[in-house]
Amino acid sequence: MLNTSVNKSRLNNEQPSRVLTAASLSEMTKHCNYLTGQSVGNGILAQHYRELPLGPILCLAEGEGRNAVFLAEQGYEVTTVDASAVGLAKAINLATARGVNIHTVQADLAEFDLGTGQWTGIVSIFCHLPPTIRQVALQTPL
Repeated sequence: MLNTSVNKSRLNNEQPSRVLTAASLSEMTKHCNYLTGQSVGNGILAQHYRELPLGPILCLAEGEGRNAVFLAEQGYEVTTVDASAVGLAKAINLATARGVNIHTVQADLAEFDLGTGQWTGIVSIFCHLPPTIRQVALQTPL
């Protein structure tokens, strides 16, 4: 299991965060090329992806797809779920440009059925889940 820590002093100096909705995320991402870039996925994922068994991987709140595309390039069967249609369209475009396939699902994670026994791994990077959804996600058997 991967463990990351948060710089608490940085959090104390930040302004209160605003609630991001599918509409606000789509609005943010439609006016820029790629908000988080197109390079290799998140550094932690790039360092530890080999710990994920090959097979179907679910990427939660994947947005523009850089992590999903990175995993697909490594041979994983990737499904992404995100609330933003704009972000998912960019994910598909990035996958196409890189010559890999990903499956996208537009859904609110509060209503998305993670299923049971469908995934060899679930990736959640920069996905801030409300406690009730987080509890279900973390207890879902792979």
